[in-house]
Amino acid sequence: MRLDDYPRVPLMFGPSPVHPLPRLSAALGGKVEIWAKREDCNSGIAFGGNKVRKLEWLAGEALARHWNFAAPIREAAALHHTPPDGAQASMVDVAHVADILAHGLDMARDPDALVAPIDRDAWTRLGLDIALIEGALPAIEQEFMSYDSLVPAG
Repeated sequence: MRLDDYPRVPLMFGPSPVHPLPRLSAALGGKVEIWAKREDCNSGIAFGGNKVRKLEWLAGEALARHWNFAAPIREAAALHHTPPDGAQASMVDVAHVADILAHGLDMARDPDALVAPIDRDAWTRLGLDIALIEGALPAIEQEFMSYDSLVPAG
């Protein structure tokens, strides 16, 4: 399993920023440029780094246990990025295809979101037909837009 396959609650804003320290570099002779990694700038809790990263996965695991999802749903959430090989369709395949379609339709309204490639085996196991999907997409998008208009922005 990949790290992305485990439940996680994001607590940080992104990678820890690094900043040059020109005065320290000059004080040390100026032959090398000294940089500092700012672990205090990448979360809303005044510290970051590996402690907060570990907490992201511990919190995700705790939430998954608290919600007490059935095993097939936990498996689908954990493995939907990389469906395992198998002869029969599973909830993992359904979650994978739904996730790809949701990203393709930009349902998250995230301009930086990337659409991952669809797993052809998952597609085949579900018995999906590209013409059927292409025909359904406009209706799916229209229905999403009607629901999306009900949700306040922000």
